[in-house]
Amino acid sequence: MATMDEIREFANSLKADRLIRIKVGSNKDDEPFLISQRRLESASEYFRKALRQDSFKEGGTGQIDFPEDDYDAWAVLMFWMMSAFHIAKDKLKPDLLIKCWVLGDKYEIPEFQDQIMLELLFMVQYNDTEDIIRLGSELSPAGSVLKRLIAEEAAVALKNNNVDFESLEAAFNGNGMLRDFVLARDNCEADFDFYLRRFDSLAAQGLYSQDGKGNEEWRSPTWQNYMISNGSRPQWLLDEIDGNL
Repeated sequence: MATMDEIREFANSLKADRLIRIKVGSNKDDEPFLISQRRLESASEYFRKALRQDSFKEGGTGQIDFPEDDYDAWAVLMFWMMSAFHIAKDKLKPDLLIKCWVLGDKYEIPEFQDQIMLELLFMVQYNDTEDIIRLGSELSPAGSVLKRLIAEEAAVALKNNNVDFESLEAAFNGNGMLRDFVLARDNCEADFDFYLRRFDSLAAQGLYSQDGKGNEEWRSPTWQNYMISNGSRPQWLLDEIDGNL
C-alpha cells in the first residue's frame, strides 16, 4: 500500500496532467474520447512516441485521430485504461472482442489483448462459429495467437459438422488461414476434446477427482498459450473456474 505522501504526490501530479483528445472513426457526430496524457502514455510505447511535443504534431495539438479504427473497440479500450476492469464476461460479443484484440495489437497493448483473449476463449464455444471465423480470419494478423484460435475453432466446427469445408474456405477468403487450420485439424483428429479443455489440463482431470480440495496443476491450463504479456492471471478467471467445478 502506498504511503499518504506518495498518494498526495500522485494526486498533485494529476493537476498538471493535460487531457488528450482521441478522435475515432469518420463520423463527425461522435465526440472525441478524453483521457489523461499520463494514463495514455502508460498504456503503450506507441502513444508515448505519438505525444512527443518536439517530434509529432499530435504532441503539440493534444489530439490523435484514428479515422479507420472501430469506435466501440476504442470505447472498450478506454474503459480498460481508466479502470483496468475485470472484463464483463458475457456482455461483450465475439465480433467486438476480435476487434478489441486487433486494436490492442495495433497499438502494442498486450495486457489489454490478454484480457480480451481470455473472454474470447470463453465465448467462442457458445456463439455462431462461422461468423467468428469469417471476421477473425479477415482481421487477425498473420502468425498471431488470434489467427491460431480462429483456425482451431474452425477445426472443431468441422469435426462437429457445424460447418462444411466449402463454407470454411469461403470464410477464410485467402487470409492466410490454411496452414494454421491444417495443423489445428490434425490436433483435433488426434484428440477431439483438446480444444475444449483450454481451462484445465489432461493430467489434472484424474488428479482432481482424487483430491476433494482441488489440485494446483488444474490451474495451469492451456489458455496460457494464448497470452502475450507476462502479467498475473486475472482474478475473475479463477472465480469463473471455481464456479464451474
